[in-house]
Amino acid sequence: MAMQIPPIILSRNQAGLDVVDGRVFFLFLLFYGVFLIFIAYFGENILPSKYLYDSYNISTFMPQATNIIPKDSYNNTAYLYNLINVRLEDRWYRAFAATLYILFVWVAIFVGRPQYFTRSASLITFAAMTAGMVYLAQLSKEFWVFLLMVLFFFCSVNRWLLALWTLVALLYAYNFRGYWYLIIYMFIWLELMGHRARTPFQMILLIVAGLLVITIAHEIFNGGSILKHREGVNAFREGSADAQTLIKTTIPIKNPIADWLNCCIVWFQMLIPYRLIMAGAIQHIISAIIMFTLFRMMFIGHASFQRQAIQDFRLYHCFTIFMAFTSVQSVFEPDYGSMLKHMVPLIPLALAFATGLYRSDHTLLEDTTREYIRRT
Repeated sequence: MAMQIPPIILSRNQAGLDVVDGRVFFLFLLFYGVFLIFIAYFGENILPSKYLYDSYNISTFMPQATNIIPKDSYNNTAYLYNLINVRLEDRWYRAFAATLYILFVWVAIFVGRPQYFTRSASLITFAAMTAGMVYLAQLSKEFWVFLLMVLFFFCSVNRWLLALWTLVALLYAYNFRGYWYLIIYMFIWLELMGHRARTPFQMILLIVAGLLVITIAHEIFNGGSILKHREGVNAFREGSADAQTLIKTTIPIKNPIADWLNCCIVWFQMLIPYRLIMAGAIQHIISAIIMFTLFRMMFIGHASFQRQAIQDFRLYHCFTIFMAFTSVQSVFEPDYGSMLKHMVPLIPLALAFATGLYRSDHTLLEDTTREYIRRT
């Protein structure tokens, strides 16, 4: 059965729903996606060089990247690109990466057969396609995280497949980014305990509790501050032209509780990204709007999911992996300005969660749930 293009709900008033035909918007997205693929093909001639920093860095590792070195993310990413014979100058790869990401965005938003769309989902879909072209259509460490998320999406329908994905993610953590061990821990924590959180506030408390476990466990098993990685990276960037959005330690005390409070502060500044707005640059203001809309959409969606007792576990898995990743960002992310870049591989999963709730057998998400949140 062919899927109908859902209408877009703009608002709800006394006269009923203010709805517009979604066909024009999705036709625009289709042509916009083709345009983005064209831009990706010529990306090195269009994008500012600061957006290609990782790409240039990876390319410098490629001549000597002949094997996997555990925990050396640049070498290992270069090695993977060597395996598939991709080089910095390969335009076909940039167009391919952009196409793959845009297709996954479309798969994610339509796999749940939504019966309507919202302003928030429309904005995030547009932003995801754009950000995917900017950050993934190049030699990028995030491209491989994106492939990991594609695998997650298709494994999340079955607990055994999800267990297999977890093993793959552990392998990725060992060879590329060690903080993925913490993301997997937080994912399992939210999977086990998330059903207890009925409101956004309760979910925030659950994530904050998970961060407390991380900071205390790090002190016990590794010793020293868990923030030393971020502080070490940022020490080399102090005073540089792009240092205005660096994440700085708010409480300069070195103990697990202070580290936990610092992580919570950073995470709250992700939920309400006023630091990016204060930076003043247009790209930071746009990122702040996207991040705020994204988290708002996720928290409202979770409250609706719980209130309606929806039995769609792939939706819930998409929610928990997104929240696990973004909460661990508060521990290791060095810069407010790079937060959205690192979220890009997971945004299709956030869209899958939100649009999967926009079905005829579910009540209108952003209206009914807001009243539920007020009452609880």
